[in-house]
Amino acid sequence: MYGANLKEYALDVLHNKQIARSTFINWQGVIKNLPLENYQFPPNPTEIYNMVSEKYSNPRTKRAILQTLNCLLGIKMKTGKATFPIHDLPDFEEVSNVIQRPKNKYQARCRMYANLMLHAGLRIGETQYKHQIVKNSINVEFQRIYHDNSVQTAKTQGLVVLPDWLLEEYRDWRVDVNTHRTKWCGKCEKESRTYAEQGPGNDGKLTNECPTCNDNQVRIKERKPNNNSTALTDLLGLDPGSFGMPD
Repeated sequence: MYGANLKEYALDVLHNKQIARSTFINWQGVIKNLPLENYQFPPNPTEIYNMVSEKYSNPRTKRAILQTLNCLLGIKMKTGKATFPIHDLPDFEEVSNVIQRPKNKYQARCRMYANLMLHAGLRIGETQYKHQIVKNSINVEFQRIYHDNSVQTAKTQGLVVLPDWLLEEYRDWRVDVNTHRTKWCGKCEKESRTYAEQGPGNDGKLTNECPTCNDNQVRIKERKPNNNSTALTDLLGLDPGSFGMPD
């Protein structure tokens, strides 16, 4: 049935699994980056383990890849115990001071995102959506998904109290649409960024109406958004590799 190779088998299993969209994309990337086409079905756990060990030196990355392959290939490779890095992190006041003094426009654009995560405990996807203000709080309801720019229900919903100074800034702040996909009108070829902004009847969802010519025939121009997570590590002077990012 799977006479070709393990890559075809893994893709077939992946497309028949009921998993979250983000998990699907991550697992699809694992299949793409590994030379599974060089291995025949049924899988040999020893061969697969040695191949992963040669490709990934980071123990946490290696463990994650092995766990993914165990699920996709139906085998039981030893993944080892989870390890957690020990970071020499600065104190709260020092981090806050760095955030309030960005060195360039790129870091300044991420200032509100960082403040919302540090002072309100929001996830980065939740900072990408302008939430409703209720007295001295914001009502966290939605989050923006990075890989497809969609707006989904937040993992944790409810009122979050903001410091007075941050709340005043938040009232006038708008989500930076440079971090989202660019949308172009198929008629006048002018860029439309109003689709990503919050407003009456919009709520941050995509719209197919061009504000220039009122044409609803649009096309998406493929442009990779700016990665705010990278900007935040730059802003705080941190090394992304210290967080166990893939080699």
